[in-house]
Amino acid sequence: MLPIREGKYKLSAIDLNKLVAVSVSAISHADKDDIHIEKTLGENLPEVIADQAQMEMVLHIILSNASEAVHGKGRIQISVNNVDISKDDDQLPAGFRAGHYVRLTKGTSVRVFMPVIKGEE
Repeated sequence: MLPIREGKYKLSAIDLNKLVAVSVSAISHADKDDIHIEKTLGENLPEVIADQAQMEMVLHIILSNASEAVHGKGRIQISVNNVDISKDDDQLPAGFRAGHYVRLTKGTSVRVFMPVIKGEE
């Protein structure tokens, strides 16, 4: 679970493409050379209203955790895009209204399980 600050948030309009690009750049320089981070930034995205510091922290945690999950060579994919969700859409989370949203997704391409085979001792 992510740590959430109690109390006041400093909400502002954020360019999510820019935030992702800066976060990926920071993680890429500090990370392992055998991990490739691919970013796909959306076109004509509206700004999102969020707390800049919270969003930076969330992106840092997501990218750091994905990076730690990669053993050996691997790829982390992060993308930002527009999505329209109708009221009948299965993607509509409980409590959300149908409408236009900006979606941030992350994926990894790694070997998650490596079997260990032992011979008789």
